[in-house]
Amino acid sequence: MINHARTLLLNTQPQKSQRQDAGYEYMPETFRPAALSPALATLYKVLFGAKPDMYFLNLRARELLAYIHQTELVEYAYKLDPRVTYATTTDAPFFENAKPRITIVQTAGLPLPLSWGGTFSAGDATGITTKQFEIVAQEINSVYSVSLRTVNIAAPPEVITLLDPMQTTTIKLPETNLQFSVNLRGLQVSGLARWLFTARANPNPAITTLLPILEILGEPLFLELFGVASVEPYVTFKNLWSDHPLSAYRLAGLVLAFIYRAEELRKVNDA
Repeated sequence: MINHARTLLLNTQPQKSQRQDAGYEYMPETFRPAALSPALATLYKVLFGAKPDMYFLNLRARELLAYIHQTELVEYAYKLDPRVTYATTTDAPFFENAKPRITIVQTAGLPLPLSWGGTFSAGDATGITTKQFEIVAQEINSVYSVSLRTVNIAAPPEVITLLDPMQTTTIKLPETNLQFSVNLRGLQVSGLARWLFTARANPNPAITTLLPILEILGEPLFLELFGVASVEPYVTFKNLWSDHPLSAYRLAGLVLAFIYRAEELRKVNDA
């Protein structure tokens, strides 16, 4: 299977990944995600968050796999399948800027300024790096309103009626520390303006944030991950995780153990 190790690590539907996604790498269309055991599912959530978006998956996978490919441990990835087309370094233009990026595009109506403030950060626990909102301001029969809709979430928009359109109103964006403001005096009679508001931020590197969390996951999880019996390659992976002085090697051992357990599940699925 081309990009075998990466596909197993992501363990997600290939159709979820699109060529236009930042950090896109090929995933075989026939791959079926494995049903992880509770222990492996817990480990996966620590690595990728509870409901990761594709940007988070691509970025985190690239970081974790780079620790493997930049060491002699790469032989374990190639044993699964040497056909690797994904990037094997952490260097990438779309990951270089860790600062939050806010993009506002007006998609309808006469030009009307929309300003914003606050902060936005990726959720390491959720795996969400990107939030998009559709904002619509309109005037109907001298009644002014602003509606908010979170893109890709099936929920009715939040509608805020503004009693005094001559004042600039500040409105909070749901589930963020961001807010925007718009002065509706620029709306024409029976007018409408629409914007797409996108916020994106890189998560913190796994190597600086996850090790303390991984270390307290508990012995039962590590027994399932590395096994009870002294069987290779799990003995090597366990020793790397438990004893190596370098964090990159520790993470590499942990991630390789997860990949190899996922490979065992894949073989059962395809049997």
